[in-house]
Amino acid sequence: MIVSCEASLTPPENNQYLLYIIDSHPTDNIDGVSYYVLLGKQDGKIWEETCIISYDDTKESINLSNWAHVIWRRAFEGSENLKEVNLDTGDLVQIAEKAFSGCTNLERVIIPDTVQEIADNAFENCPKLTLYVTEGSYAEQYAIEHQIPYEYTPTAPEIEKITVNKNMVTIQFSEFTGDMYYCVLGTGKTDDGVPVRSGNSGRIAVSQTDNQVTFRNVAQGNYYIGARALSLDGDAKVYSKWSGLGEAEITVTTPERPSILSITQSGNRLRVVPSIPDGADGYIVTVGCGTTKNDSSTAAAAVPSQKAGSRTVSGTGAVTLRNAKPGTYYIGIQTFIRSSDGSKTYSQWSPLKRFTVK
Repeated sequence: MIVSCEASLTPPENNQYLLYIIDSHPTDNIDGVSYYVLLGKQDGKIWEETCIISYDDTKESINLSNWAHVIWRRAFEGSENLKEVNLDTGDLVQIAEKAFSGCTNLERVIIPDTVQEIADNAFENCPKLTLYVTEGSYAEQYAIEHQIPYEYTPTAPEIEKITVNKNMVTIQFSEFTGDMYYCVLGTGKTDDGVPVRSGNSGRIAVSQTDNQVTFRNVAQGNYYIGARALSLDGDAKVYSKWSGLGEAEITVTTPERPSILSITQSGNRLRVVPSIPDGADGYIVTVGCGTTKNDSSTAAAAVPSQKAGSRTVSGTGAVTLRNAKPGTYYIGIQTFIRSSDGSKTYSQWSPLKRFTVK
């Protein structure tokens, strides 16, 4: 349905537009922000623009929808609860008159480098405000000219190389700015090229500071890879845009993750009873004096370190470990599938069992 635009939504007086609002857009209210498509006519030409018109001022933080192009006049004016706004989610080009005027508790606004016009009074009476901008952007120059404190938004690491070795994926990244970054190995992607995980599929590696991420024992399938940097500002986080999207394919079959049912001691012998999923040809049991992680993934299991012994077992039955010395140990198992050339593809580690030998 097309209805005449309300008087309060008319453009500045120097623009002779005939405006209409299409108010039946299927996503016209997202997270308390009202979006409209404005249609206009000037000199016989029809134009269309997606705008933010109004806002639920009970919220403290919002992320702009990725299809908004303009923040309309007075859209957020007087929103005293508003503290943080992320505008860096799409193709925003303009912030109109008094868009954030009187937001007295507004602390952070992230402005993308797509913005090419900001009204002089867009942020008047915002005493706590810091703008987060891209270095060399229009928004940086605006902040300087209007004496508004600003900081640079972090820049994402870009993918330089992806290496697949059986069921292990290693990603080499370029340098980034910010305090850290996180990498997603996803089974799908959004229309904007952001990798996404589904259920237990895919992996995520957070709090990365070096330039290499490794995911081990990845299930067979096709994956999308991306990364995003962030800076820490007290309890708040400021994110970069996403890196370009990479892809990887795992062609081998990764066995399912096993578990340990029980560990018992008889003299200096330990009997380990595993639970081995179907399809595995055998497993390896490892005893360590400590634990570590050899995978960048947040959900990666701990693995035994300071190895005190290990044994490879064909089949799925229990195993007896001999000559166990007194002490506390961490015991884990990995299943494997043996290929025609004799090489093995391993599962993720089982949850470790802590056991004290007396």
